[in-house]
Amino acid sequence: LLALLGLLAAHVAVNSLNEWSDMRRGIDLNTVRTPFSGGSGTLPSGAAPLGAALGLGVATSAMALVVGLWFLWVLGWGFLPFLLVGAFFVTGYTDGLARVGVGEVAAGLGLGGLAVSGTAFVQDGSLGPAAVWASVPAFLMTFNLLLLNEFPDEAADRKGGRRNLVLILGRR
Repeated sequence: LLALLGLLAAHVAVNSLNEWSDMRRGIDLNTVRTPFSGGSGTLPSGAAPLGAALGLGVATSAMALVVGLWFLWVLGWGFLPFLLVGAFFVTGYTDGLARVGVGEVAAGLGLGGLAVSGTAFVQDGSLGPAAVWASVPAFLMTFNLLLLNEFPDEAADRKGGRRNLVLILGRR
């Protein structure tokens, strides 16, 4: 249950920080909403203030960090790579990784592969081949979901300074 709480907090954190950044950069204001668009649309609609997204992102990042540090203390140094990579993806995704052409890979690893393999490590105390192989479908589903979201958001992402696969490779 604690692993689920930590993972949920990390997921909320990265999405809240992404919403905050996309609104600041104007991406959300230039996005023509479709069922496949990225973002929730909450900030552009005025349903919540910009600061609320940042506050939620910071608070849930701290919550995920506390849970991660607890697992590091309980499980030992073997958990450190999960903690460090997860923290890097949460804090660096939107304003870093999504702007240098590796956003899809970071999302696939952070919200897919790392989540599955990290949970397996928490449950078993080690990372075996079954856990690694089980993380591959989660990586691919998350990678492809983000890629699908990039097509309708192409113009807004370009204007907002993103570099994703649709912008790098073209729509075809």
